[in-house]
Amino acid sequence: MKALLLALIILSMAFGANAADSLRILSSRPMNARAITTDELGNIYAILQDNTFARYDAQCDSTGYYRSTLNGPLGSADVSNPLRVLLFFPSFSKLQVLDRQLSLKAELDLRTLNFFSTHAIATASDGKIWVYDPLRARLVKLDETGARSLESNDLRELLPFVPHANALLERNQRLYLNDTSQGMLVFDAFATYITTLPFHHIKSFEVIGQQLVFLQDDTLHRYNMQSFSESLLPLPKRSAPMLNARVTRNGLAVLYADALFVYALPEKFGK
Repeated sequence: MKALLLALIILSMAFGANAADSLRILSSRPMNARAITTDELGNIYAILQDNTFARYDAQCDSTGYYRSTLNGPLGSADVSNPLRVLLFFPSFSKLQVLDRQLSLKAELDLRTLNFFSTHAIATASDGKIWVYDPLRARLVKLDETGARSLESNDLRELLPFVPHANALLERNQRLYLNDTSQGMLVFDAFATYITTLPFHHIKSFEVIGQQLVFLQDDTLHRYNMQSFSESLLPLPKRSAPMLNARVTRNGLAVLYADALFVYALPEKFGK
């Protein structure tokens, strides 16, 4: 976490500048992937188009992979704990837990627990699993056996809309539920609603300290949840569309439709 915070401080020096092309390439590799994510150790994970879940180091060298052929498309991966990776297959409502070697450790069928149309899950800080139930508009915490340990109130009684989550993330005793049309809903560690941040059409995001970081179009946004200030960093454009971007302990990983690039964050930017 300290390394990520340092990376974010360096990144903040670059935000607001107009010299996207000054980002120096550290490494790259051809890649046909749908999404990427990163862990605090500096690993980069990709969901490839053939449904392979692949891990790479900072030099974009492969260090492991896993593939499931029985559960439909891999929708998301939570690598908050790199020793216990959580995969979600929304078409079949299946959760899989992988160990540090990316070998299957456990599997949970959410349909047997009466979760249907779920599209958002997350690793909890206590090792359990957050699941958003859109039919009941509740956040539920489960263990690997499916036993429930916590459940929120009906969010329809608290909000003027029914949340439709595409992503969940727990960080620093806060749970973030992303609704692409309504904004970023923030809850405490007991799933009690706190506020909604006014950011829309976000496909993926990360939280580093008090910073909410997300990609919109070809620009990386950094929002400080304490000072309420927002800064922007234009990213290098290529002929292939930009799909995702993540701050890592070693720089900035950017996924394009045909390749993965890792950029160095400049010490000085936009003189």
